[in-house]
Amino acid sequence: RFEQTFVGFADGRMVYQVPDKSPPAGYVPGQQPWYRQAAAQAGATGVTRPFLLADGQKPAITVARAYEYQGQPAVVGGDAALDEVIGIVTSIKLRGDGYAFLATRDGTLIAHAAAGPALRAVAEVLPGFDPQALQGAGSDPTLHEVAIDGRRKYLVTVAVPGADWVLCTVVDQASILKPLGALLWTLAAAGALVA
Repeated sequence: RFEQTFVGFADGRMVYQVPDKSPPAGYVPGQQPWYRQAAAQAGATGVTRPFLLADGQKPAITVARAYEYQGQPAVVGGDAALDEVIGIVTSIKLRGDGYAFLATRDGTLIAHAAAGPALRAVAEVLPGFDPQALQGAGSDPTLHEVAIDGRRKYLVTVAVPGADWVLCTVVDQASILKPLGALLWTLAAAGALVA
């Protein structure tokens, strides 16, 4: 499901899956992030930071891997749109008016119901959000109490393996604790009745 696939060579040549396609004037593969990242991770497949495709409407990533072709260094790659990932993340609905979003560690939203297709800053879409929660995310889910848009929320963060991304879930603190308050009053009333 790649938008396009290609090979960039150390001598500056580019070969695309479409025979007649050529790179823009002045395009040097060795200067591109996807090429440099893959070349630095010899033997490993790398994933770039999300970017907007040329149409400006679809967030995408480049998946790339360095190899040697006829004795010359090269990097093979493909641009993959994140439509499916965005659809899955934005369809998650949780109790307590909860939702999920996906962001990079440096605070760029990849998928959020209110963000639209553009890659926007988390703080722009979620006023008051502290990006430190993203930077400190690990492989185990971590619970944070945060204020977003002036309301207390529970935020759970977990790092996405193999990428510099963090999956987050957010629930409204008052909404999620409301049933516990009702349960507490029921227990208090039952205790008073028994006494």
